[in-house]
Amino acid sequence: MQTATAGRLNDHPTEVNISPLIDMVFILLIFFIVTTVFVEEEGLPVAVPLDSVSDGPVVALQIAASGDIFYEAEVVTPQVVASLVRHQMSVGSTAVIIQVAPGVAAQKVISVLDSAREGGARDVSLTSLP
Repeated sequence: MQTATAGRLNDHPTEVNISPLIDMVFILLIFFIVTTVFVEEEGLPVAVPLDSVSDGPVVALQIAASGDIFYEAEVVTPQVVASLVRHQMSVGSTAVIIQVAPGVAAQKVISVLDSAREGGARDVSLTSLP
């Protein structure tokens, strides 16, 4: 009878050399760093109002933190804004400035902006109330 150890050539435990594996990982890391494309996120363009927004008079609307819309210290609705802007544009106004208080819902601002555009305003600026 033969013993089970007679067929073995080497009784030493085998070791795995991981140095080439580490080298390959570093080469891949350098490759991915070099070939990575960084994407620049684009936001909405913001037109910052200047000291003189237009040559003629402007329509100034304010949206308070409560959500009320004011024109010359009177509360108006978004539906009235369109007719008000339409009338002011026929009289000679050339731009609309919407002053928004902090904390106003974006939906409210968009509805006033849409109403001003519906009234014929081409130049509309958004600013913040102090």
